[in-house]
Amino acid sequence: MKAPEVKGLVDILTERVNNLVREIDELNGEYKGTVQALNDFRREQEKSVALLKQETAELKSWKSEQKAEKVEQTRRWWAFGPNLIGAGIALIGTLVGIAVNIGLSLYLHKK
Repeated sequence: MKAPEVKGLVDILTERVNNLVREIDELNGEYKGTVQALNDFRREQEKSVALLKQETAELKSWKSEQKAEKVEQTRRWWAFGPNLIGAGIALIGTLVGIAVNIGLSLYLHKK
C-alpha cells in the first residue's frame, strides 16, 4: 500500500470514529434525559406512596373513632333503657290506679 492509500483509509476511519463519537454523545444526552425522567417519575411515585400511607393512617384513625363512638352510643342507649322501662311501668301503674279509682267511684256511687 502506498501512502496516499493509507492516508485515504485513515481519513475514512477518522470520519467513522468521529461519527461514532457524535452518536455516542447524542446517546449520552438521551440517556441523561431518560435518567432525569425516571428520577422525576420515582420522586412522584414516592410522594404518591407517602400520601397514600398518610391517608391510610387517617382512615384507620377515623375507623377507630367511629367504632368507639358506636360503642359509646350503644352504652348510652343501654343507660337510657331502664329509665324508659321504669317510666312505662309507672305509667301503667298510674293508669291502673286511675281505672281502679274510677271503678270504685262508680261502684260506690251506684249504691
